[in-house]
Amino acid sequence: MVGSLTGVYEELRRPFTVSWAREAGFGAKSLMRLQRGGLMVSTGRRLMLGPGAAELVATMAIGGLAAVGWRSAALWFGWPVLVPPTEVEVVVPRRRSPTPWPGARIIRQTLHANDVVRVRGVAITRPLRTALDLAFHLPLVEAVAVLDGATRMGGVSLAALRRELLRAERPKAQQIAGLVDPARGSVYESVFFLLVALAGLPTPVCQHEVRHNGSFVARADFAWLHRRVIVEIDGFAHHSDRAAFHADRRRQNALVNAGWRVLRFTPADLIERPDAVVREVRAALGLHLTKINAAMIMV
Repeated sequence: MVGSLTGVYEELRRPFTVSWAREAGFGAKSLMRLQRGGLMVSTGRRLMLGPGAAELVATMAIGGLAAVGWRSAALWFGWPVLVPPTEVEVVVPRRRSPTPWPGARIIRQTLHANDVVRVRGVAITRPLRTALDLAFHLPLVEAVAVLDGATRMGGVSLAALRRELLRAERPKAQQIAGLVDPARGSVYESVFFLLVALAGLPTPVCQHEVRHNGSFVARADFAWLHRRVIVEIDGFAHHSDRAAFHADRRRQNALVNAGWRVLRFTPADLIERPDAVVREVRAALGLHLTKINAAMIMV
């Protein structure tokens, strides 16, 4: 059986026989739906998947009321996702027994037609519904990181999201309502902020503009003004060429000369060694070192 969504798409883009498809786990009903929908074309005695997004193929193959949801919907909306799904996540009504489709993870939930919108032809759970599903079902850190991005990019109104989270009357939802903040500049900045918050450290200022002798020096990802400590989250994409490398070093020197202590962490630091990150920040702030519960902050 073909496993991942990418594998499914690649296999069906090449001519295949019906007997091969059945052995590989592609049901006859699903293939017929794809043919009727114009996504599957016939080449003599063989079939082949024509142009069309993999998400559209999955929802049409499953049939009935079905919509791309959860992380897959977030990606379709262009929101940053910390842990991309390996299968397309498809939401169907709770009591339905849908046709399985290789490469798709079927999620049974309450789902009505007005929960679904079409984006570039694909049935997707509406942005606010998607945001709430992520808040209710993802680990805390991952949920806040995605929702920071969704509100930052304008995909979801922060006020509407907070209102619905508070209305849910779930402790985790209310906690997320207080933590979501579009001011954080990237998904990994969100992760860092959550590490700090869950470890009980003082709250830093996000995107702090550093000035020295009246001149602009830099905009810091996080700053503790009373301790003169700055934390920068170094994404690889922003430091990948020679010019960026030199600019980074000049910027760091300027911050140090302005009287700041600068700590820098990579995404791998945040995900693979969160305890060490928190310890280093604690030490820089001159606070007592205490062990944190890593299980609470890992995604």
